[in-house]
Amino acid sequence: MKTATLFFKLMLGAAAVLLLSPVFGQQPSDFSHRMHKKQVSYTHSTIRNKFYKPQQALTPASTPAQRTCWTMEAEADLRKRFPELPSLETFEAELQQKIREYEAQKAERGTEEVITIPVIVHVVHNGEPVGQGPNITAAQVQSQIDVLNEDYRRTGAGSNNHPAGADVEVQFALALFDPQGNRLQEPGIHRVQGGRDGWDMDPIQEVLKPQTQWDPKRYLNIWTVAFGGDAAQLLGYAQFPSLSGLQGLQQNEGAAKTDGVVIRYQSFGRTGNVEAPYDGGRTATHEVGHWLGLRHIWGDGDCSVDDFCDDTPAAGQPNYSCVEINTCGGADRDMVENYMDYTPDGCMSVFTNDQKNRIRTVMTNSPRRKELLTSTVHIDNGVPVDAPVAAFATDKGNVCTGENVQFIDQSSNSPSSWEWRFFDEAGNLLGTFSGQNQLITFNDPGLYTVELSVSNSSGNSTAREENYIAVLSSNLANNLSEDFEDLQAALTDWVLFNPDADRSFQLADVSSFGEGSHSIVFDNFSTDDDPSGTIDALISPRLDFSQVSNPYFYFEHAYAQFSREFSDTLVFLYSLDCGNTFEALWFKGGEDLATAPPTEDSFVPTADEWEWNQISLGFLAGQPSVHLVIANLSGWGNNLYLDRLIFFNGDDFAQGPAEPSFGTATTRVCAGDVVQFQDYSDNFPNQWEWSFEGGNPATSNFQHPFVQYLTPGLYDVSLTAQNNQGGSTAVAQNAIEVVPLPSVGIQLSQQTVCAGDEVTLTATGAAHYIWFDDRSGQPVYEGASLQLTLFEGRGFIVFGENELGCSNVARLSVPVNPVPDKPSIDVQGDVLVASSASAYQWFLNGNPIPGSQGGNNGSYQVQQSGTYSVVVFNAAGCGAISDEVFVAATAIDRLDISESVLLYPNPVTARLQIKLPPIATGQWQMQLTDALGKALIPSRRLPAGSQEAELDMSHLPRGVYFLRLENESWRAAKKIVKQ
Repeated sequence: MKTATLFFKLMLGAAAVLLLSPVFGQQPSDFSHRMHKKQVSYTHSTIRNKFYKPQQALTPASTPAQRTCWTMEAEADLRKRFPELPSLETFEAELQQKIREYEAQKAERGTEEVITIPVIVHVVHNGEPVGQGPNITAAQVQSQIDVLNEDYRRTGAGSNNHPAGADVEVQFALALFDPQGNRLQEPGIHRVQGGRDGWDMDPIQEVLKPQTQWDPKRYLNIWTVAFGGDAAQLLGYAQFPSLSGLQGLQQNEGAAKTDGVVIRYQSFGRTGNVEAPYDGGRTATHEVGHWLGLRHIWGDGDCSVDDFCDDTPAAGQPNYSCVEINTCGGADRDMVENYMDYTPDGCMSVFTNDQKNRIRTVMTNSPRRKELLTSTVHIDNGVPVDAPVAAFATDKGNVCTGENVQFIDQSSNSPSSWEWRFFDEAGNLLGTFSGQNQLITFNDPGLYTVELSVSNSSGNSTAREENYIAVLSSNLANNLSEDFEDLQAALTDWVLFNPDADRSFQLADVSSFGEGSHSIVFDNFSTDDDPSGTIDALISPRLDFSQVSNPYFYFEHAYAQFSREFSDTLVFLYSLDCGNTFEALWFKGGEDLATAPPTEDSFVPTADEWEWNQISLGFLAGQPSVHLVIANLSGWGNNLYLDRLIFFNGDDFAQGPAEPSFGTATTRVCAGDVVQFQDYSDNFPNQWEWSFEGGNPATSNFQHPFVQYLTPGLYDVSLTAQNNQGGSTAVAQNAIEVVPLPSVGIQLSQQTVCAGDEVTLTATGAAHYIWFDDRSGQPVYEGASLQLTLFEGRGFIVFGENELGCSNVARLSVPVNPVPDKPSIDVQGDVLVASSASAYQWFLNGNPIPGSQGGNNGSYQVQQSGTYSVVVFNAAGCGAISDEVFVAATAIDRLDISESVLLYPNPVTARLQIKLPPIATGQWQMQLTDALGKALIPSRRLPAGSQEAELDMSHLPRGVYFLRLENESWRAAKKIVKQ
């Protein structure tokens, strides 16, 4: 479920309206008793900060250190910009049903038809010649299409060898014609002079895509760019499909205008300006997979999170190498070969059958995907594309009643006939018109759906846009106060903005402060569906402030949160141009909006659970045409009630100089928190001078300012409020208590970590902790100590919260050292020689052999029968253990004559003389090894009766050596120092 946030980038035209609404004032006797001075309450309370995904600082690099995909973040950002979009959970629930239907139909159909997707590549450059930098060549573009076709048709290297591999039966073709039917000089390429060296996310989403995109119903749009700024380390990202129309976004086409895939130009294709290790074209394979509805194989979470494909084994994290690994401990290891993991290009080779089913289900059901099945922009039949494709636009966005709107045909392929149809919110057909372009006058307020059908001798097409245009009332508001008691006249000339045709404002049988019978309510509580991110509003009729010197808006509300995680926001906006543009005016949400404690029951307020609010609109004084909007931004929280909406001239009701008064939702905050101050002054001031000790900003002239406090302490707040009759100052001493953040740290259980080690990370400095994987940003554990087994270097983030509810973050990067290869033991009689390493530890029957007995040497002289093994260590101190070997007693029960063997000279510089005692009879052999046990000369067998020998060591470097002598009856080992 999506948590709603609000920073007013939601104002992207009338379709994404976060609007507001008002009404006008009457006599003081009607409401002056409620406009009493609200006491400034400074009772200490505790703030709990929600845990959130941490921001990551990116270091620009010419080539990203590991695969980076921004698709999930782009989805979250898209839903912030367009809260009307269904959540990913809703998408998934609908998709699973569609997949089941597809699988049932596939069983009946048998053979599948290969789907061809037309592609246009927008090559974004900064004036470089073709072939230099981001202005990539047609050959590089073609190489990427080749890779896509190999990967999605299972013809690439390695893919046919994996038992789970599937032929998706989807192929890609470069477009041959532009949207107007003109043949492209370079197939599939649209070169764009972007005018900048590097592209960050916001310019891509807000400028590049909307201004350069071709019709997403006929083309898969791919942009190749030079990423820059915070996006410098990105390889690419895509926009997920949906399974429903985007009602409420049709004015500017909303999410449709950003649909497509963006790829780092150095990772696009496999020839030309590409950089290893992402030079195999698999970045586009991965991102197009997202565009077709595939999730990352680890589900962007831990082992409990699903990618909704049963034949991709569970994975607990992204993988960045080709090393086989099992992160969830199940029967099957991670599918590191899958195109939807994060492994290098050379590792990737697999789409599975379940992934195929998702892709083909999306292609036949999703808007802007299913239309591609009939696109012909890639077909060369000797003539331009024949069947027309309907499309239209308008010369303006929202309008007022009585205004004209020019509807402009933008259909391609030369239609010869046109039919326009207009529908009201109930779906009633209002009128039908013929002709290419239409000038339409709207006389009634409301939301209107528009449909255009075009045809020519080769075919026909229809485009339909739901709730495409909002028409606001140009009638002057006659009733400037709305208390919802007169049900026949309530909300006359108001527009009910409900673009998704589900929940909307309704009359309620409860009134503010118990004075009356009715109010209006928005149901954020119901479990019928998930309304998270949806916006519903009331748009006022025209308000005339041309003769109003000090306009004010007064309203009363009641609200309770469902919980801290599920809460809603009330937003006011205004328009001076009949809804073509809207500006943010005021908002309050969550704890700040609440008038009652949180409840998990459907909230119905008592008479005491209401608050009044007054908002100055002095900046609108003199404006003859103002429309205001009251908008509910849902977070699936609880019911929001509104009553007594009143607009009035504050100067008409001021009974003396302004008397300042103010308050906040809380007076205890954490360092770094932002406080929203509410003005409750009497006598309707039109000027405010705030002073915030310790705050940022330190002063403000806004009526309801936001202030951030960074430094712990107690701080005063003062407000000077004035109207045309004068004013005064109110000071609240020690009004805001700023609590320090906890000093959170992380302790690691060991200094050196080797691959396969189980480690413990312990958080300190706070009371409650949540751990995050810094690669995915996903939470992995809640608690002070995190235990896990590491196979590669990892970064960890822990959020700690103290008893006062303040939180801080600590980060720790844990390098993981590789372990040596598994060692071997060479049994040379009674001498055991280990493979070469930096250090050793020998074991007998599972017990370590002390170093004083030779247990730390590269070779070991067996002293007794038993089972032997050795652990070898590399320079980092990481070890690997050998298989055990059993040495029988018959191999070692020989007389040790080491003390009787003479070596001279020792230390030696050249030739070493060896002399055995008389008891050393029989044929014998000798072997020379270095200190690590490595044999330096072949074993020499000397004839029986020979008790003296000479060994040439002149060619050996200085150091310590060991000479081993033996036969079937005796043995000896001597240390030699070479100078």
